[in-house]
Amino acid sequence: MGQTILGGIKGGATLTDPAERFDQSQRYAIGAVVELGFTPRLALEANAIYSRFGSSYPLQSLSGRTRGNSWEFPLLGKYYFAGRGSAVRPFASSGFAFRNIWFDDQDGRGSGGRGGNTRISSTDPAVGAVVAGGVSLKAWRLQVAPEFRYTRWGGSNFPATNLNEAQVLLGIQF
Repeated sequence: MGQTILGGIKGGATLTDPAERFDQSQRYAIGAVVELGFTPRLALEANAIYSRFGSSYPLQSLSGRTRGNSWEFPLLGKYYFAGRGSAVRPFASSGFAFRNIWFDDQDGRGSGGRGGNTRISSTDPAVGAVVAGGVSLKAWRLQVAPEFRYTRWGGSNFPATNLNEAQVLLGIQF
């Protein structure tokens, strides 16, 4: 068998608090997936996953909130425990993800009740190590693949983002 190329969508929910403290993020994640199969059991998967980020910071003399858009770009090597002809194909994957958060709203209020909105362009890109596992199920001409994914982000990423990220995702590929 030759190489295969699959494309589709991937979406799900984040199980951990993205902002670690005072989290006001949306729990959904949605994006695109492309998979290039090299052999019946080895593949390379690339994603572009969007989620909404938010946090608040209630302090004695200052309170406010930050809102932004998070884009993650995982690149994963994938191993299937069954060949392409199987209707049920468990898999394990690992690799790296790149993330950037673009802020579109930051509102802070001081002890005098005054505050203001500012626009912050983006954070420094973050890199994380990813491990995942799941099962790919054939359904008609589609492949439906629920998976659990864990990412450990390196360094720090303003504002106090959680370095541990766990997600439950569902991919639909054709």
